[in-house]
Amino acid sequence: MLDCNSSLARAKPPCSANGDRGGDADGDAGEGGSRSAEVTYELCGDGLSVDSENLRRPACSVRLAVRNCLPATAIVYLLPHSRRRQRGRAGRLLYFGGNAEPVASSAESLSAAAPDRTWVFVNYRGYAGSTGVPSEAALVADARAVFDWLKPNHADIAVIGRSLGSGVAVQLAVSRPVSRLLLVTPFDSIVSVGRDALPWLPVSWLLKDRFESETYAPRVSCPTRVLIAQQDEVVAPAHARLLVKAFAAGVAEAIEVPGAGHNTMQLWPEYVEFIGRSVGDGSPRR
Repeated sequence: MLDCNSSLARAKPPCSANGDRGGDADGDAGEGGSRSAEVTYELCGDGLSVDSENLRRPACSVRLAVRNCLPATAIVYLLPHSRRRQRGRAGRLLYFGGNAEPVASSAESLSAAAPDRTWVFVNYRGYAGSTGVPSEAALVADARAVFDWLKPNHADIAVIGRSLGSGVAVQLAVSRPVSRLLLVTPFDSIVSVGRDALPWLPVSWLLKDRFESETYAPRVSCPTRVLIAQQDEVVAPAHARLLVKAFAAGVAEAIEVPGAGHNTMQLWPEYVEFIGRSVGDGSPRR
């Protein structure tokens, strides 16, 4: 069963959004200033069943002080691995989805890609039951808080970020000991993508949440794999390729899927194979 009184209670808040603990590396106070705010992380699912009704049932909640954030409640889903007898030793896979992605609806199908791991899905603030405002600072701070909950009991925590979630995942990998990093249809920066889409607007001046993954990538040291949709109509493949080049030599490997689009990548068999071969201990379950 899920034990909120052990690992989550021993997490080490507060977490800053732009650096390690105790301060903001860029001097930006963030949406909540330099003060800590109380954030409730509501865990759904008991970690034993993938039944959709059970997954949406709150199991427990924990309140943590998180720096540079406004108060909120974030919904976290927990899916079990297939080897329940080894439940305490299974690695974790922390998933950050795309913009407004209802992660609970795809959680069961995604978990089949790496059945040997326990999946943890985070609903962004302002979406699917989570409250609050979904700023870059808040999403990254939430990612660090959830990682710190998992870490005391699990040495092997891999992270996957899709689309917008890739920006969260890259920043998490810089400040926390992520074992493996998987990025699906990622970008170099939101600013760069915005300039291509709206060349007549001063995008750099207008965007507050910039998700400049290319500036964080050189500091990522864990093995990283990137899945690129060659027919991506939202984030041009060139942006993903620029991100790959930003990593240090030998850190990142890219795989391109001909025909796949930004919102259809999950329909291609390469998607499941990519996850299973990257973090699983064998072939993904069919």
